[in-house]
Amino acid sequence: MKCDGFWKGVGMLSLALGLTLSLLGCEQSRRNGETEPEGTAEPQVQADSACFVPQERTGIREQYLATLQNSFECTDTGVYFMCQDIKGNSFLLYGDHGSDTLVKLCGRPDCYHTGGECNAYFDGGTSVCYYDGYLYVTTAGVGSVKLFRVNLDGSDRMEVMNSSGLDPGPGYTGTEDAMAWGGVFSFSLFKVNKDGSEERKSYYYLLDGSMGGIRERMPGIGGKSDGKQCIICGEEHSGVLGKTSFYLWEPDTNETNFLVDIPNLCTGYWGARTSYYMQEDGVIYQQNYADGSSQAVFDTGLKGECRLSCTPDYIVISEHLPTESELAEEPELEATSKVPTLYIYSWDFELLEKVEMPHPVKIRTDDMLCGETEDRLILAAQLFGVPEYYIEKSDIGTGNVEIHPYQLPDLDLAEED
Repeated sequence: MKCDGFWKGVGMLSLALGLTLSLLGCEQSRRNGETEPEGTAEPQVQADSACFVPQERTGIREQYLATLQNSFECTDTGVYFMCQDIKGNSFLLYGDHGSDTLVKLCGRPDCYHTGGECNAYFDGGTSVCYYDGYLYVTTAGVGSVKLFRVNLDGSDRMEVMNSSGLDPGPGYTGTEDAMAWGGVFSFSLFKVNKDGSEERKSYYYLLDGSMGGIRERMPGIGGKSDGKQCIICGEEHSGVLGKTSFYLWEPDTNETNFLVDIPNLCTGYWGARTSYYMQEDGVIYQQNYADGSSQAVFDTGLKGECRLSCTPDYIVISEHLPTESELAEEPELEATSKVPTLYIYSWDFELLEKVEMPHPVKIRTDDMLCGETEDRLILAAQLFGVPEYYIEKSDIGTGNVEIHPYQLPDLDLAEED
């Protein structure tokens, strides 16, 4: 599945029309007896999630998740996670839909599943993506990234592409954003100049093999998927130093089209037609790509640093609470007695659940949402992107949400006391 280029040649008038049709006026309905964060205001519009967040979950990069590059995949049969433990070992995990058990993706009966001989082990693994009947896995090392193809059971590993043959110029020893997503393998190489500034060169390769080799594209990081379309983050369209913009990118032609400048200090969802984002004032804004303006849509009443995650079924907001390491490094920060909490809203901005995490969380608390399926929200707690718990969506809205633990294989998740 490659990124669809239907936006090529479409003018700003049709963009504005699509934006208008994707938003509906509404009155906010409240569940009887439901409490909401103080300051919650009535929404001005209702978003049709089917026209905004794609329903596809396979082969794309779900930008509402907190993962390594693209380290989560959801297929018809189950879920895959590329996990890196506390020692830096990377293993590919798999679990059937409906199961509470994740296993290392290796079916060899003679394997202890502990080191490099295991089919599930990938040195420097960064992402996993389904494409045309196979899993594509990427790894990153010093100055080099690799692309592998494996069967869905982890067998028959084959190296498809290696960046070591590239000649970007002297000094490009850093690698970033090595991932497979949307039918594409993409990555960037960078170097740090004497003045501390970075120079970056970005490359890609189509998973269907039609290109014959790696090709350079517009420099950018943080590839996002809007269904079948690819969005990349690059230098601001106006050229302002230190700011960035989003561009629609068509891999088949390697053409990019400017979408919008990115507001400062915000999280949210950026699509090909419009975006929703949230800043530290607790307000959700909708952005008009036609003129770059933003409209306040909904005041959550939450203040401070929060993550807005727009999923196909829900809007999930999570607060950032200072971690132990942040408190140690920045004494001016104040410890909080708050419990890590997920605020789960419907797409008409109705607060369905306020879910408190009963288990210890050592990662940033706004990075807990690391996976999402048709039936579950999947949460990390000890290490970034490593799944440990899940919520059944069927419980959301009942007032009785449980956070269930996954049964995990042997992974070094935490340092010894």
